[in-house]
Amino acid sequence: AASGVSLASDACNGSASGQLSREEKEKREKAMKAKREREQRKPTVRRLLQLVTADWPLLILACLLLILAAISEVLLPHFTSLTISEIIKAQEKGTLATRPFKEPAIKLLITAAFCGILSACRGATFIWIGARASVRLRQGLFESLTHQEIGFFDTTKTGELTSRMTQDCQKVTDQVTINVNVFCRTIVQMATTLVFMLSLSVPLTAVSFVSVPVIVVISKKYGGVMRELSEQTQKALAEANSVAEESLSSMATVRMFAAEGLENIRFGGKLSVFASLMCRQARFYILYLSGSIFLPNSVTALVLFYGGKLAMEGQFKAESLLAIWAYLQTMNSNFSTLGDFYTNMVQAIGAATRVFELRGREPELPLDPPPEAARRAPRLPEGALQMEGLRFNYPARPDIEVLKGLT
Repeated sequence: AASGVSLASDACNGSASGQLSREEKEKREKAMKAKREREQRKPTVRRLLQLVTADWPLLILACLLLILAAISEVLLPHFTSLTISEIIKAQEKGTLATRPFKEPAIKLLITAAFCGILSACRGATFIWIGARASVRLRQGLFESLTHQEIGFFDTTKTGELTSRMTQDCQKVTDQVTINVNVFCRTIVQMATTLVFMLSLSVPLTAVSFVSVPVIVVISKKYGGVMRELSEQTQKALAEANSVAEESLSSMATVRMFAAEGLENIRFGGKLSVFASLMCRQARFYILYLSGSIFLPNSVTALVLFYGGKLAMEGQFKAESLLAIWAYLQTMNSNFSTLGDFYTNMVQAIGAATRVFELRGREPELPLDPPPEAARRAPRLPEGALQMEGLRFNYPARPDIEVLKGLT
């Protein structure tokens, strides 16, 4: 009898452990599925760029204006150095009265006028593209939120949703449109500047690219840190807005319990988290900007020293060193802009993380039934209602069961 009882208890324990393992397995599978869904909804540079590629006719027009403006902008230092060289040569020869610098100066003026007009048209086109991208992003997010189940709004605060709709969407679209504009302009400027530099001196052009690998590594490391900080900053700001929205929307209740000071402490605590993250971001920015400014200027000094050596040996014209210096300044500015582009896009990804998660979230209870259920439904429903083994828990407290097998 005793052995039978022990066998029965072992069987019960085995079934309980098996049931427990099945429940744990189901929870683990749900967690893995949720993680995969988050990864699929995770924003990438490609998905961010898709916000502006939908307006491809405007984007082509903007890129055309951008190429023309960039070429005009690169010609400015060329005509500037040419004008100064003509003045120096005329002074040495004593022929300043003939004004040999007049022709390059007029060309410089015409190029500057074209550059200003084309740059203004390019900027206006990108502003319009950004406005359309912002509308699409906000419309898609709002449509996704309106189709979520009611339980979603029990677990997600309204202040967070409004913060994502306003601040995060605006930051994402601004960063994407501005950086696409700047990136395309920088690439064109770098290509044309490189052509002019190679035409003047190949050795000096090679020396000017010494700091490029270091700048690329620094920008990549800094971009990774800024992406994480940007995501945490936007989350802290959304939580602070949520606290403020809760307090202001129920001010009568707050006043009834004399909880103004407590609400101020709650809101201040959320803002202190935001301020500490911004302070951390400022410390990394000091290190990044110091290196990004020092390295290009040190390369400029190296190029000038090497150019003086080549001129002393008769392998390079001294008057062309001014043009090399102007092009090198443009190239350094372009490299710095590329580093900022990567950092800003990473920050945009951090801000867009929650926006894309909300935009791509599938509701647990869809508003419309699937087509199969609609086809199976009777034409004339009878209206009979029967409940068998009904179980229910609130989304905000999924571990607590309210109805336990109601029949």
